Amino acid sequence: MYKVFLICILSQCCGQLSVFAFDNGLMFSYFSFLQCEDSVIIYLLKMVNFIGIFAIIPMAYLSNKVGKKKLGQTGNVLELLGLFILYSVSFVEEYRIFLLFFGVFIYAIGSSLFKSTWFALLDPLILKEQRVSFFATFRTSWKLFSLLFGFLIQLLLVQHGDPFLPTLVLTVTVLSGIQIIFYHLIPEKENLHKDANEVSKTFITAIKEVFIKKEFFALLKLKLFFPFMTGSMALIFNLYEKNILEFKADQIILMGNMMFIGALLGLWIGAWMIKKWGEVLVIKLISYFILALILTFSLSHFIPMYKVLYIASITCFLGVSISVVGMAETTIMLEYLPKTQKALGSAIWLGVTQLGFACSGLISAYFLGAGSITDSNMIDIGFFNKYTILLSCFALPLPWLVTYLLNSLKRIQ
Repeated sequence: MYKVFLICILSQCCGQLSVFAFDNGLMFSYFSFLQCEDSVIIYLLKMVNFIGIFAIIPMAYLSNKVGKKKLGQTGNVLELLGLFILYSVSFVEEYRIFLLFFGVFIYAIGSSLFKSTWFALLDPLILKEQRVSFFATFRTSWKLFSLLFGFLIQLLLVQHGDPFLPTLVLTVTVLSGIQIIFYHLIPEKENLHKDANEVSKTFITAIKEVFIKKEFFALLKLKLFFPFMTGSMALIFNLYEKNILEFKADQIILMGNMMFIGALLGLWIGAWMIKKWGEVLVIKLISYFILALILTFSLSHFIPMYKVLYIASITCFLGVSISVVGMAETTIMLEYLPKTQKALGSAIWLGVTQLGFACSGLISAYFLGAGSITDSNMIDIGFFNKYTILLSCFALPLPWLVTYLLNSLKRIQ
């Protein structure tokens, strides 16, 4: 049994590095190295979320028909192919943008296939009394592994500079290939009687069972709008750091690492806050705190010294805040998740989250590219620039929107 646990953890550690690369600034720096425009970078990074909207939910439903492991392994192979295409783009000039979008598209399809089946595959392998200890070790292991990798690539970039970025992307690609080997060794145990009952249900019937509780639908609205308002903040931070503060690739990756550290700390801080004040009050307080962070971030251009430390602190606090809200939302969600359709309900929850992230990215890319907030037509006064204006547009309505949605949930209860 412990051998199976070790294989699962090793598979997750290798596979999550690609997700980490998209989140911690490595892919952002790589696309910048390939001289992509700001709007193109946002489209590329948010495309993973956009594809997830349409793929995760139907794949979760179909997994009982075609097999969870078979579907998940197909996703792993597509992830590997997508990453290899992205790495190969560094050697070509012609059709570079097209190939980047094609590579991200293939990777996103694979990622959605894997996510839709991964925890359903693990669930039968773990005894009920072992779940807490296993998932604690499971999450801690891959997060620490990713964080160590993040600091390693930062040190390598300090020594070798931006031209070393394609080599780092190749490293992530190779480790993604190693994940396929570990994933193949994981046994698949399914309750066939239960699966047969689930398959016999139509997709529409299953969806109706998910929305039996009105509270779950109300929670989905919060799960849509919070990622929409906060989902592009870290990315806009990166663009501001690159174009306004003129940070180098290793400094931008450091900010991604700080965001990740904040997310880790948020797991512990969130547990303490929720236990002390409850989920609803915590979400409200954090929404005001995020607004304060954005306003503080907007002043960074006027900080004469220690800008890296200043931005790193704000980024870490943003990571803590988003992690705390995520934990609070999940705690509430588990209370109202329909017992008969947990897998599909969880997939819908994740799909709505992806929708929020994707819409946030699309709007950000539009405004920073062909939209109204551009260098040519904006008024540059003090700390106002296209990045701080966009951040303010997301942050200013956040506390009031969150309060309204939480109050609507309370009225339903």
